[in-house]
Amino acid sequence: MDVALAAFVAVAEQRSFTRAAAVLHLTQPAVSQHMRALETRYGVPLVERDRRGIQLTPAGTVLYEHARRILHEYALAQRRLEELTQTPRGPLKIGASFTFGEYVLPHVIAQLTRAYPQVEPHVWIENTHRVAEQVAHSELDVGVVEGPVHHPELVVTPFLRDDMELVLPVGHPLAQAAAVDPQALSQATWLVREPGSGTREIAERTWEEMGIRPAAVLELGSIQVIKESVEAGLGVALLSRWAVRKERTLGVLCCRPLLSHPVQRWFSYVLRAHQFRTKALEVFLTTLCEFNFQHGPDLKV
Repeated sequence: MDVALAAFVAVAEQRSFTRAAAVLHLTQPAVSQHMRALETRYGVPLVERDRRGIQLTPAGTVLYEHARRILHEYALAQRRLEELTQTPRGPLKIGASFTFGEYVLPHVIAQLTRAYPQVEPHVWIENTHRVAEQVAHSELDVGVVEGPVHHPELVVTPFLRDDMELVLPVGHPLAQAAAVDPQALSQATWLVREPGSGTREIAERTWEEMGIRPAAVLELGSIQVIKESVEAGLGVALLSRWAVRKERTLGVLCCRPLLSHPVQRWFSYVLRAHQFRTKALEVFLTTLCEFNFQHGPDLKV
């Protein structure tokens, strides 16, 4: 690896020679020497000091963008070569949409790390749209989403069925009804996630298919907040059975399947087309499939 480029990138990101030296486990004079060598090599100043600290010059900005890509490619080449001879190990960047990431992925990660303790999963939780974008831009090694993804650079593989249920406050009139009346649901306040969420998208599709026109829609930032709000009597929601397992067991929420209109979707993993699969990624995908075999689609809750 070009240590001078690594020193330059660290200085650019840390805005400090001292912090860059700490990140790289080098002395500050060594970092300064690498910076001078780069500036001599290219014949232009790359950084300058002002009241805010270290700032990139125009030439430094250009070099920074290329240097980041060079170092990324070097690290990727090193990982690929190591994969030829070593057991699954190293970092694995996983993105997941909220339902899967908060209620299923922790169990998958536990199963993965028990079997392959040298794999180092790093998890980011975002909505479906954001996860797909991060995979497409190589910011993540793999994504697991609950909503549809249409992207020319991505391959989407469904692997685990997810059944959705109407979630009601305990004591709600529909909790004991023989059948769920779409007209009654039109009179309810619906609690939903933000646009771009798979959970939001399937709720809107269900409204359209069942002819439901919600009296009011309240947008909330997480599934946990939605569940707490339903329990408090603010409205009703359509949520994954995975997300309400504990509340169902504790009896703090009432969950009803829409028998006249079963709502199902699939969790899918998302990869870039023609993506190189490290051993760490391969065993993660294998673990996903094993988890499906063990727990889906006939999940007992």
